[in-house]
Amino acid sequence: MANKEKRAKRSKEKAKAYRKQKSIKQGFKAGHAQLDFSSLQKQFEGEPVQYFGYNRERQENESPFDFPAEGLVCMVSQIVESNISELTSETGIAFKIGNWFVSEVIENHAHKVHGAFASENEALDFGRAIGAKGYRSGPKFEAF
Repeated sequence: MANKEKRAKRSKEKAKAYRKQKSIKQGFKAGHAQLDFSSLQKQFEGEPVQYFGYNRERQENESPFDFPAEGLVCMVSQIVESNISELTSETGIAFKIGNWFVSEVIENHAHKVHGAFASENEALDFGRAIGAKGYRSGPKFEAF
């Protein structure tokens, strides 16, 4: 009788674990279907895509989410409505929305703006020409 009781107990535990796993999967699918990315998209709407160029590769002890000042060579950024007027008045360059620019770090917080570049690749290549060996990107939203 002891064996029958043990088998029954194991069978009940297996069935319980199966129901729990099935419930978790169904809950995940239901929760995933209800996710609303529109609020996240609105948060990043109008923000430029930006890359930060460094004269060295990221070190093992550095977080990929940090943007240290040490080794920063440039920032490559897209022109969007929110930054066009300030940038045009600061540089005197007639940027258009969708263009790209490179802000080269001279010393401390001093910088020199280069551009306008027609594409992201042109701007990134220019950044490499002035010493960027690797880029880190800032937060951006991409629709699924």
